[in-house]
Amino acid sequence: MRAFFYKLGFFLLCIVPLTLYVIEPSGAACYASNKKEYLSQTTIDTLIQQAFVNINASMGTDVPDADARHRQSVIDAKETVAKLKAMAKGDPNEKYVLWKVNELEYQVFLEERDMVLKNTQKGKKEENLLIAEFNKELGKKRPDFIALSMICRDMNALNRLKENEMKRSMDQRSEAITRDVVVTIEKALLAGDQKCCIMSLTITAKTEQC
Repeated sequence: MRAFFYKLGFFLLCIVPLTLYVIEPSGAACYASNKKEYLSQTTIDTLIQQAFVNINASMGTDVPDADARHRQSVIDAKETVAKLKAMAKGDPNEKYVLWKVNELEYQVFLEERDMVLKNTQKGKKEENLLIAEFNKELGKKRPDFIALSMICRDMNALNRLKENEMKRSMDQRSEAITRDVVVTIEKALLAGDQKCCIMSLTITAKTEQC
């Protein structure tokens, strides 16, 4: 009987503490179970690399709607930046995420700067074409003021200051033509040339309408 109690005591001393240890997890185990899943470097690199690939793929000259696709790729890259920044907060790999995100942010900055420059150059080219067309028409002996007004309207979307200059030039040209026509009419009346008077009055009417 003594041997039995001896064995029972040994069992209680050795097995029960072990059982209690298994049931009650340590602090480290609790931390591991409650901690959210962290961002892997593979996930980070994949998202960043995909953004770079999309930007580069949209820049080819043979790509349909290249400008629109390029703008969209930059928008998508900015969304990736925002997404990764939000996911990185409190993550063990936060420093790595921010480092990689900075690379993409700088590329986005370069792309946006190039788009602004490209649009500026495109607008300048269109502006110069309109100015050349305007000057060509204005320099004619009898300019088409309706056509000149349409050119001014197109210029409004590009450069309002230049549009105002063009309108002033139109007004000055109109006044000069009107003066010439008045002189022509006076001479025609004195000469009894009714046909010349009618033509001159028609020119004056068209000029005033514009």
